[in-house]
Amino acid sequence: MASLHSISVDLAALKMEHHGLCEGVELADKMFSSFLMGVVSLYIPLLCFNFYLAVSSPKEEAFLVFLLNVLFWTLASACMLTVIMLFGCKVSEKIHSLQNILQTFPVSKEDEGKLLMFMLDLQGDPKGLSIGGLEVITKSISLTIIGVLVSYFAVMLSLPK
Repeated sequence: MASLHSISVDLAALKMEHHGLCEGVELADKMFSSFLMGVVSLYIPLLCFNFYLAVSSPKEEAFLVFLLNVLFWTLASACMLTVIMLFGCKVSEKIHSLQNILQTFPVSKEDEGKLLMFMLDLQGDPKGLSIGGLEVITKSISLTIIGVLVSYFAVMLSLPK
């Protein structure tokens, strides 16, 4: 029974640590939210525009230089957007990874209610870095952005030149 009591103390400490982590992420979100909005709203159209230029590029003597320039900026935009989305997803996953740990957490009968309330609190609004305060960067929003870009590229390829 003594080991269950020590787990109860650890649950309270875990809750406080998680709360501190959430406060740190909220502060980082307030600092970087508008910056991330600017960067994402710059690089998504830049990717689309560069792909349009690559598909409908002029067939002149400077074609190779033009194409290399467009490919460089397309890859730079894609890499920057990928880094932002990967780190945003990583932050969101770290905050919500506590749910998986708590599902297998052994607690006493009297602490089950506290654990359940804590887990319900974790299932609330998604926490993490957001794009302009509008959407938290998660795997689903990253896949949505990739899907939009792929759809745009497919439409650009299917249009007559």
